[in-house]
Amino acid sequence: YRPGVIFLTVKASAITLIASAIETFYRKGMVVVSWQNGIDTEAEVARVLGRVPVIRAVVNYGCGLIQPGRVRLVFHHPPHYLQELAPETRPSAKALAETLTRSGLATEHTDQIIPLVWRKAVMNACMNPVCAVTGQTMKQALEDPIIFQLIDSLLKECIRVARANEIGLGWDYYAFARDYMESAGPHKPSMLVDVEQRRRTEIDFINGKFIEYGRQAGIDTPYNTTIRALVKALESRQG
Repeated sequence: YRPGVIFLTVKASAITLIASAIETFYRKGMVVVSWQNGIDTEAEVARVLGRVPVIRAVVNYGCGLIQPGRVRLVFHHPPHYLQELAPETRPSAKALAETLTRSGLATEHTDQIIPLVWRKAVMNACMNPVCAVTGQTMKQALEDPIIFQLIDSLLKECIRVARANEIGLGWDYYAFARDYMESAGPHKPSMLVDVEQRRRTEIDFINGKFIEYGRQAGIDTPYNTTIRALVKALESRQG
């Protein structure tokens, strides 16, 4: 089995296991794309395979499973972005972005993937665990005035952590994030689906990372710490 490109679309919680499996047939010239939610997923892949084959992507769409092999695209905000971890992989990354764009999935190569990862991760940290704990869709959570206060507090806390770590979110990011989340409509975040399906969630690569980077920068993260604990409690009941 000698693929040229592998897209990792599994949950971030499974990334180390998958990277270890790929290691058994990895060959020079292969590239592995972290096509996932969460912070530092590409670092986990690189820890196993090295930096040279790894590409990180940021994907801006939400899907719902109708049945095996059929999905509903709930929202789509192109373009999508990707960047290589090692300079020698840049030609492959650029070619991959062009190929995806030609296929209909508008994708751009970037030199600023980390800020883009964090821009998305902030919104994931606000919506995914709140919906997982409440059982609400994004639209329902945002329209509930009490739940919205929690979402807004998480948003502001995550922005503080990002800025304390010198991540460039952009001066107007707060307003952008509010508008982006409100456009998602009646979408069930994947973390809610994971809880419903009794699966492990990606909470450690989302809110867990804001706790970790908050500690690194001396920023308290009470909202992220609490919501992560609640999701972990749900995970522990899954059996």
